Amino acid sequence: MRSELTDDEIEFLKERLIARTIESAGKKEKPEAYRDDRGSVPWRNFSMDSPVGYQVYLAFDDEELLEVIRKMAVMLNHSPSRKEVFWPIRDYAKRRFKRWPYVMERAGLSKSAGKGGPPLKKDDSGK
Repeated sequence: MRSELTDDEIEFLKERLIARTIESAGKKEKPEAYRDDRGSVPWRNFSMDSPVGYQVYLAFDDEELLEVIRKMAVMLNHSPSRKEVFWPIRDYAKRRFKRWPYVMERAGLSKSAGKGGPPLKKDDSGK
């Protein structure tokens, strides 16, 4: 099986991951689903431990990752906690920015994340 993706394939997987992350905002779905299942499609496509997932990770620039987090914050009306974010995006952001509070800071969001954090103000969308 080849593991080198074309630019179109990478863009397709990025779009799917962003859509899945946004769709899961505020839902009871387990964001950890398939995280450790090496045979699952999400693991193969998005885990940084898989050749394909690592290419997808590298294709995201900082601003794209932060924009996904900002969109989630708007949908949730609060800064998302780690557990509220679909695991690949959370893992990518943590790898890039080191710690979740740093992710929130770079996104322009409150570090008090989760439902117990303050509601999002109109100017807290990160820009």
